[in-house]
Amino acid sequence: MIENSRQPDTYTLIDLDRTALDTNKLYNLFTGMLSEQFDRTITTGLDYSCLTSEAKGLSFDVYTYLVSQLGEDAVGQFNDYFIEQVAREDMLNDGAADLMADLALGGYPFGFLTTGGEKWQELKLKASQLDHVPHNIISQSRKGEIIATWQNNGKFEVPAELHANGGSVVYDRVVLVDDKPISFDGLPDGAEGLLYVKGGRSSKLPNAYYDLPGSIQVIADLRQVRGYVKADDSLMLDDRAVTV
Repeated sequence: MIENSRQPDTYTLIDLDRTALDTNKLYNLFTGMLSEQFDRTITTGLDYSCLTSEAKGLSFDVYTYLVSQLGEDAVGQFNDYFIEQVAREDMLNDGAADLMADLALGGYPFGFLTTGGEKWQELKLKASQLDHVPHNIISQSRKGEIIATWQNNGKFEVPAELHANGGSVVYDRVVLVDDKPISFDGLPDGAEGLLYVKGGRSSKLPNAYYDLPGSIQVIADLRQVRGYVKADDSLMLDDRAVTV
């Protein structure tokens, strides 16, 4: 039963890696199987390259790296094998499935805005059974700047890639849910951000997680998002130290 019969005025953009997806679990399963199928030096080199990129705040295209080492045919065959082997694994972070189910039940449109190499991101979507969700794969880390290009006369024309039926749709409001402060850079007026800090702020975090504009709220549980998205029933967040 759909709770909300009126035309929704909010679109929810959900980050994939480390927000909806337990990226560490997927990566560990992926590299474990990779080591079984190929020389372990492949995994060692991959781990090093990933860590180096992450230390610089960059995403790393695993697919492109593996193609350079193994060839496209071998990587394609391994990816198919991996997807088949992990079909029954739960790859989602706690609360992600509940969030998406609640948004769908309430008639609130949502999709993934994810940064990275196209084929690597597509693999992760398929392996986690999320490829049916509308998604837009981009190369930029500053998602707020992308969202700003959608704005016209105070409204947001969300592109066709983020709608199952195709065609862009105009919304009054966009909410971005992401785990990285840099993702919100350039976020325009009328768009709001929810910074997902898994487990809250009980652990030591970089200053970037505290020096946030007023349009960005911190959440510790993805289940909080649905309440915030509802225009008539927003979450009341008692400053940014949510469930610390």
